[in-house]
Amino acid sequence: MRIVEFAGLYGALPVVFGVVRVGIIPGLILGCAILLFVLWRDPTFERRRFVNIAGAKRELRFMLSTFALGAIGLIGLTWWLSTWLQFQGRIGLFGFPRRNPAFYAIVMTAYPIFSVYPQELIYRTFFFHRYACVFRHPAMMIFASAAAFGWAHHLFDNPRIAWDAELSVALTFVGGLLMAWTYHRSRSTAAAWLEHSLFGDWVWTIGLGSLFYAGASRVVAG
Repeated sequence: MRIVEFAGLYGALPVVFGVVRVGIIPGLILGCAILLFVLWRDPTFERRRFVNIAGAKRELRFMLSTFALGAIGLIGLTWWLSTWLQFQGRIGLFGFPRRNPAFYAIVMTAYPIFSVYPQELIYRTFFFHRYACVFRHPAMMIFASAAAFGWAHHLFDNPRIAWDAELSVALTFVGGLLMAWTYHRSRSTAAAWLEHSLFGDWVWTIGLGSLFYAGASRVVAG
């Protein structure tokens, strides 16, 4: 039954969200609240995983190293995509902070709280605990978490723009592998949250936000 539940929650439900076009952030917050309650009431769940600062500290150096390398690679990707005709006007290197600094500051603060934390609780903390009996090997669990995380980002497909959804899914799948691996090693939601926040805020900073939020084009491009 767990595999059926997994397919419904992480396979079918994102499709429903894409069809009905409900608010993404309210949906994330509601889902996070429900799963937080489920985990809190589950006697088999280690509640220290909600924070586990010790685990996060242990992985901090590795996370900062991978972020530094990833940040450089993402700058190159942003510049390359900005030369594509279909992305001109939607992606511009460092366009968001230059064009709308006030809103940029709000996003840098609000995004980790209202978007990143719910995603990490849903796709890492709950996922790893609930489906440990389905994906028994750590590599299987990490891959499944990343695949589900990437699949959810198909919601941002714009049928008038080629390759935007594919890029969003691909980038979030790669990021999901890294964050799932961090969560597996640290057993800390805080560690995965920090890593996701660093990469997420950097993606917004350099101008790739329009791939992850359909209404971002007017503020992120240069």
